[in-house]
Amino acid sequence: MDIAPAVPLHCNRDCEMIQYIQDLREYTMGALEQYDACIEQKRAGNAAQSKDMLRQMIVDFPDFPLAYNALAALYKKEGNIELALEYIEKYCALEPADPFGFSILSSYCIAAGQRNKAEEALARASELQFKLQFGTK
Repeated sequence: MDIAPAVPLHCNRDCEMIQYIQDLREYTMGALEQYDACIEQKRAGNAAQSKDMLRQMIVDFPDFPLAYNALAALYKKEGNIELALEYIEKYCALEPADPFGFSILSSYCIAAGQRNKAEEALARASELQFKLQFGTK
């Protein structure tokens, strides 16, 4: 039985789009699997192993924001506020509409003694939360 699509594919454009979607799905699933493995290491008490895996994950999946957020949290927990700030700023750059990221950035800035930057991040978090809550652009 021949099953043909209701609308014929224009193979140049449509086949490329289908391949792009398949590649994106594989990339995302690979990133999520690797991230889950990193978090399992952290939960098992292997913070150093988790950090190593997350740093490799950033090489493999440089646009995967959760890796930056997790690294920021690990560095903050061990008292390395400079690296924690670096990674949470990267997270915020990848997720510019996430108020939670900017709230974290604000608290890390306070810990680093960067009051003005903390106030800016908190204002951004509040603005984003307002937009989410009330549906404004």
